[in-house]
Amino acid sequence: MKKLFLALFIVLLSASAFSMSIKPEKSSYGKGEEIIFSGSCDPGQQHSIKAESGGKQVFDSPIECQVVKFVFIHQSTFLDPSGNWEVTLSTERSSAKTFVNVEPVPKSAYYRITFLSPAEFSFERGSDVFISADISDAGTPVVGADAIMYDVFGRRIQLRDEGNGVYDLNYLVPFDAPLGDWSLLVEAQKGQGTEISGGERNIATKIIPARFSFSIVEPRLQTYEESDQIPFKALITYGDGTPLDESKALRVELIADNQRHGLQSSGNGEWSTPYNPDSSGSKAFSISAEDSAGNLGETSVSLVITCSATCLLKKFGLPVIVVVLVAGVVFRLFYSRTRSRVQLMRLKEEHEKTIDLIKSLQRDYFGKGVMPTSSYQTNLAMYKSRLIELEQQIKRLDATIESEK
Repeated sequence: MKKLFLALFIVLLSASAFSMSIKPEKSSYGKGEEIIFSGSCDPGQQHSIKAESGGKQVFDSPIECQVVKFVFIHQSTFLDPSGNWEVTLSTERSSAKTFVNVEPVPKSAYYRITFLSPAEFSFERGSDVFISADISDAGTPVVGADAIMYDVFGRRIQLRDEGNGVYDLNYLVPFDAPLGDWSLLVEAQKGQGTEISGGERNIATKIIPARFSFSIVEPRLQTYEESDQIPFKALITYGDGTPLDESKALRVELIADNQRHGLQSSGNGEWSTPYNPDSSGSKAFSISAEDSAGNLGETSVSLVITCSATCLLKKFGLPVIVVVLVAGVVFRLFYSRTRSRVQLMRLKEEHEKTIDLIKSLQRDYFGKGVMPTSSYQTNLAMYKSRLIELEQQIKRLDATIESEK
């Protein structure tokens, strides 16, 4: 029993001896100071220590563990972000955390930094953002400074010195950039030794999902038979023209009649699939895409699907075809009879009007005496000729209608 207790005591003592811890020498530092951390570590493991502040990476370094204790010194600069730093000591199997506050000092905020660009503060994933800042000292441009920005993943990126105090960079927002608020921070410093001055400035921006651009390559027609195989092909790109390739895509689908059909990539952002319709009518199709970062997009295509006599025969059989043909013959006969009766009625109306015109002509000539004889004879001959034509046409139509009974 004593041996068992002794073994347990040794195990607990070993676990206690190798439990990791970390703490700063002070709870608060100023920019440019040496920041000292110490604690306990495990001599049998590889250790690393890293610091982040508001998603911005400050440092990430391996450390040596000597006799279960360590001391780590970080020489801060004016390019480090100010604020609350989260510092993590870790191995493959365990970790320990602490926090330290890093404050600006007068020299670290000496230069004035003014953003010249961007003019907008909402950026799509995959978009190009031109970042430009003017750095000055009491109105005098600061040339030759070390100027950096922190990107959406918190990484330091060097800005180009364009001269006359202007520093800039064309930044491509990654397709998998974290969505939401992004504090765009620019830091700068210049000088040596104790004669170093710096500046910092940040603006609040937002990262929003990328939009896909769809260019429909096929179908080229607006109308297809129900028996046709309809080709669907689309060129899908991000807003900056970068193709959506197979390595980035999570799904690309054709949505037809509430069913989803996967599209296959043929390279260079082209996606395609054949589709066999199973019904006719006006149809709305959708092509939707989603990449591995959660960016979504959709477009629609409207087509008319028809069903020919062959399609009807295949779909409904001979009885339906017979019904359709009989209905067509009946409709034609009905239409023919109705048209003859309407035409006969119009001819009879014109016959009555022509008789009235002759009577009116005779009243003007014989009763009123207001018409020359030559005009009377010409008009009378014309009306009588038309009357004879109408009587002949009426007679023929009466015979036609009688034969159709």
